[in-house]
Amino acid sequence: MIIFGVRESVGEPMASDMSCPGCGSMLYAVPVHKYFHIWIIPFFPAGRSCPMVCSSCNGSFNVSHGNLPKPRVLWWTFSDLILAGMFFMWMFIHERFIV
Repeated sequence: MIIFGVRESVGEPMASDMSCPGCGSMLYAVPVHKYFHIWIIPFFPAGRSCPMVCSSCNGSFNVSHGNLPKPRVLWWTFSDLILAGMFFMWMFIHERFIV
């Protein structure tokens, strides 16, 4: 039984103006989000990347220069922190702290 770990979430491919060095076809940027989870609930983001994938030969390239689209942080990766914050606010408002 896995209690915690890191998972990946792959987003929708985005078109770019770069061409494949191998076959010359168009490259697509594929956002990949990594997040730390406890059980299956995401806790906080652990990293993100945006590798380039060729549309015809399916080659994958890590490009570090140029105008690459920057993947945005997904809001649900903070769901545990938001729920914990709401719980502690409720405890504080209702003075139910255990001393």
